[in-house]
Amino acid sequence: MKKLKITILVILLNVLMIKTIEACDLLSVNIGGVKSTLDFMVIEDEDLDYDSSVTVFESDINSFCTDIDFGNVILKTYISGNKIGAVEIKVINGTDNEESKKGLIKGYAERNFGNLDMESELWNGYKIWDIGSKQIYYYAYESKNQPTDEGIVVTSKKYYDVLLHDNYE
Repeated sequence: MKKLKITILVILLNVLMIKTIEACDLLSVNIGGVKSTLDFMVIEDEDLDYDSSVTVFESDINSFCTDIDFGNVILKTYISGNKIGAVEIKVINGTDNEESKKGLIKGYAERNFGNLDMESELWNGYKIWDIGSKQIYYYAYESKNQPTDEGIVVTSKKYYDVLLHDNYE
């Protein structure tokens, strides 16, 4: 009986650990999968904008991740047709760029995907990591008298153009 309790406890802890590891994991997002595979958001067909090729949903980051402090951010989910095109964590900066100065998104990107040498002359405002069929896109653009535009996105080469949606519609 004691061995059975220990076995059940070990299995339960493994399940909990797997769920914790999946939380906040951009690579776990099923880019190109149907919208119903999103485990952090429910999107109904009637919520889609059929007049547009891409529907963008904004939500609180807590629907995707509660384990990491990203500061003041929003979660943007891009749906193309009924497919997941991209998921973005976008920093909401004020005029003093107080959120970007904390370095929370940058730190997450470096811990999970690689170094960002933003002080280099070669830094052009973004970096893309190709990981399997997915792309992780970190960006930090500074403009005079404007808040820094910073975020991190998971997408793929096939669905990358969904990110242009806001610029042209």
